[in-house]
Amino acid sequence: GVYGKGKAMFETDVAIETRVLTDLYTDSEEISKGHNVFYFDIEVSMKGGLPDIDTANNPITSIAYLDKTTETKRVLVLDEAGDIPHDKIERNGVEVIRFDTERELLKAFLDQWQTLNPTIISGYNIDYFDVPYLYRRLKRVFSEQIANQLSPINKVTYHKRRNRFFI
Repeated sequence: GVYGKGKAMFETDVAIETRVLTDLYTDSEEISKGHNVFYFDIEVSMKGGLPDIDTANNPITSIAYLDKTTETKRVLVLDEAGDIPHDKIERNGVEVIRFDTERELLKAFLDQWQTLNPTIISGYNIDYFDVPYLYRRLKRVFSEQIANQLSPINKVTYHKRRNRFFI
């Protein structure tokens, strides 16, 4: 792009994170080690209509996750009606934990997230649904300060141009 008095500024379209990684590791073909890979998926209530990603209007009813470092597989389930007979069930290597309130479910997930400290998160459509909805729901149910705890440095930013959150 052009900046100032007709002087060209190169790589103004390159994210600072990408620039740093390129500068530090451009000569290395080693696969980075020590990552905590975390896959997750949220489900959201449809009562009262479709969930709105911008307002996070409907409760999160379950969060399933796989932590590759520990091979932990869990599903946190909101069970306000008390239909699940036990607080914790294990089936086929998957632990299912029930919660009476959404607040308890979200708090338990956030506690696990911070304990596992993922460095790579993945899942189906997480950039455009799961992450923004989870962040905004945490913000709505608790506070922005609590929602920012998804980040190890307590900073979650939204980039309008990329239309996504960065943790």
